[in-house]
Amino acid sequence: MLLSTPIVEIMKREPTSIEATQSIIDAIRILSTANFHHLPVVDDKRLVGIVSTVDILKLSGDALGGDESEHPARLASRTSVGDVMFKDVIPLSEQATVADAAALLSTGEYHSVPIIARNGRLIGMVTTTDLVNHLLDVPSEPELPQSVRVRLESLEKVCEAAQSYFESGMTQISRDHLEQLIQEAR
Repeated sequence: MLLSTPIVEIMKREPTSIEATQSIIDAIRILSTANFHHLPVVDDKRLVGIVSTVDILKLSGDALGGDESEHPARLASRTSVGDVMFKDVIPLSEQATVADAAALLSTGEYHSVPIIARNGRLIGMVTTTDLVNHLLDVPSEPELPQSVRVRLESLEKVCEAAQSYFESGMTQISRDHLEQLIQEAR
């Protein structure tokens, strides 16, 4: 089932992260060369926040709106990631499902969800893109369990045998043959 898929199956494991004490310049360097827009902020591998390209753009906009001495590069050089990170992050546990992530991301407030282990350490990230990709990769009809497929195949054999007897014009079906097919179907 798509929604009951464990989140650990679709998350990006061991995501790139940054320490809260690092410079915002470090975050800019990472995000400018990465194929993602959300950078988890950690302290000793424990999640403490998240910084995104939008947070950095807001910082630049704040500097541009201020006086001329607050040039974006100057402001960024003396700003730490901890100063601009979003601190009220709602992570999901490693026991969460795709449904849990979809419910959180569907609010529109978030575009990524950090996944944490029981000890609070960051172990993965899931984005809205990951959810869409999961939906596109999973077949629209779930595959039947092997035991059900085997039983259906046996029932098809019973139907085919009965059909061939009727089409042959025989009035009496070989009871032994039919019982054998029924036993196989069980």
